[in-house]
Amino acid sequence: MVRTRTWSCARRRQRGSTCSVRCANPNTRRKPRKRIVKSLTVSGLGRHITSFLTYLESERNASPFTIASYGTDLTQLRRFLQTSGHDTVTRKALRAFLADLAQQGLGPASINRKLACLRSFFKYLCAHELLETNPAHSLSFLKKEKRLPGYFSYEAILKALHLPDTRTYEGARARIIIELFYATGMRLRELVGLNVEDVDFSNAVVRVTGKGGKQRLVPLGKRTAKSLQDYLACRSAFLAACHQEQHALILDDRGKRVAPRAVQRIVKKYLARASGDESASPHMLRHSFATHLLEEGADLVAVKDMLGHANLSTTQIYTHLTVHRLKKVYEQAHPRAQK
Repeated sequence: MVRTRTWSCARRRQRGSTCSVRCANPNTRRKPRKRIVKSLTVSGLGRHITSFLTYLESERNASPFTIASYGTDLTQLRRFLQTSGHDTVTRKALRAFLADLAQQGLGPASINRKLACLRSFFKYLCAHELLETNPAHSLSFLKKEKRLPGYFSYEAILKALHLPDTRTYEGARARIIIELFYATGMRLRELVGLNVEDVDFSNAVVRVTGKGGKQRLVPLGKRTAKSLQDYLACRSAFLAACHQEQHALILDDRGKRVAPRAVQRIVKKYLARASGDESASPHMLRHSFATHLLEEGADLVAVKDMLGHANLSTTQIYTHLTVHRLKKVYEQAHPRAQK
């Protein structure tokens, strides 16, 4: 007679076996595996975009500008796929989207920025087991033409600083915007995000919040500090007339935080008049800040820190702009350069 032995569920688990029948204890049941889709449908893209943008805000601490830009890029992708008859999001469909952007006249830098957004989006879906493979993973960035950044002469900036009528708030605001860009080299979004408490007159520095929420202290020269004090007095009178309380350093005509577009218009208005360059922009003032410092012999690493660059290689582009100064040093010092 052959004896058979029966095992309890607990005993089977001790021996490394699994139950052949469904166990009555809910704690021993296997959790259902998350279903990972192999390809993403265009119709289901919307809810994933919303989830991704929420993730950027709550977990990645992305700036409002980054979230808005990514939202615009992904919505643009969804509309393209819908109108071009694609049912699923594939590598081929993404390539068609990028080709369409190029046909619209977008340059390599703009297309690469949108591709970076797509890569981040699909990487997020794969990491959260919402998609099996990343269709954007093998898409390559376009090669960009290396162009030296444009910058203004000191004379043009000085002329622009004297154009606004500082007896009005609008004029005082225009002058301090131009002066802060040139005196600190900060980015457009960094200037717009400044609050009054970010200015430390006792230590002559301004606290700048850069990309990824990283903060840095940038020195303020005596002239800029004096201009800021004059502006703050004008700002206080303007706020009192508006019956507003506001922490933002730079205000719009209604007493609210100024918008980036408004700052761009102000800079273009005065710098175009002063320099004759219709492409004048806040970023050109940032380039001017770095270029003029290096031309006067400033340390490259110090300039990197003031600009808020993560890598020194980003700052090194400005060294190409100081060739004139290097030639001058060579002609003065090298024996073979003497006539």
